[in-house]
Amino acid sequence: MDSSTQVVTVRSSTKEDFLFTRNLLHDVNSNLQIISSGNTADAECPPSNVVIVVHRYSEQNPAPCLPQREKPSRLIVLSDCDSEQIIVNTLNKGAHHYFDITESQRILSVRLSAAMRNHQYNSIDVLEVYPFKFFVERRRVTHNDKPIHLSPREFALAYFLFSNNGRVVVDSELMVSIWTLPSSMDSRRIDTAICRIRKKMNLYENASGWNLQRLRQVGYRLLYEHAPSSPNFLPDLSKCLLEPPVSTHNQTVRVSSGGNPCNVLATNSTISDNSMSLTLNRGVSRT
Repeated sequence: MDSSTQVVTVRSSTKEDFLFTRNLLHDVNSNLQIISSGNTADAECPPSNVVIVVHRYSEQNPAPCLPQREKPSRLIVLSDCDSEQIIVNTLNKGAHHYFDITESQRILSVRLSAAMRNHQYNSIDVLEVYPFKFFVERRRVTHNDKPIHLSPREFALAYFLFSNNGRVVVDSELMVSIWTLPSSMDSRRIDTAICRIRKKMNLYENASGWNLQRLRQVGYRLLYEHAPSSPNFLPDLSKCLLEPPVSTHNQTVRVSSGGNPCNVLATNSTISDNSMSLTLNRGVSRT
């Protein structure tokens, strides 16, 4: 089999749902090996890059049944159940995406394409944004070398905001990136987490030098009072949200940004969603 071919397992209870999903996948990419599998937790199937669970709500089957043996690079759920609690539970149990199967075929095809895309991320070990330092794999942040205690979710949210400081980050982007929830869900959880981060990190104007602004019904913007510029990279959140904290001693390089208060201590790394493997290349010093 061609190394570029992705193996996709579709777990569905009916042949009709399998054929429907297969048609969606053909619209996404013709270079796929699509395998049908029973929709039970212990159903066996060959190793897959992507597992798609097709779920139809019923009293006997109220929630999607996720595979227990496999750990695919992408676990996607297509379901007609819109219960917030079931969606949250499904994502917390390991699903990467949860899509509404009742949406149009065109929209679902685009959603699957985005979920399976071979993204390239800037994966870093330390993000230094004066006077803060984010130690990514340890989920640890300091202010002038003094630790600030953030929960894993708060750390991921703060890390995302500082990685994108100077630009408006909309609510739907935070909902999908940090909580991996559908963008249409209630954003009050974002506001609650932001309040905790703002207080813990003192992100008020004329306090730490950073001001975390709320743009009503739009999103948030983090500004530095002297130089509101940003490294503007797409951070890899997998280390923040999916992996346990570990202590590492990876070689780092400094990326100078001139007058920008942001310095990134980064391994020159690439993460591929197709393989989810981490390839560390030789660090290059840039000025």
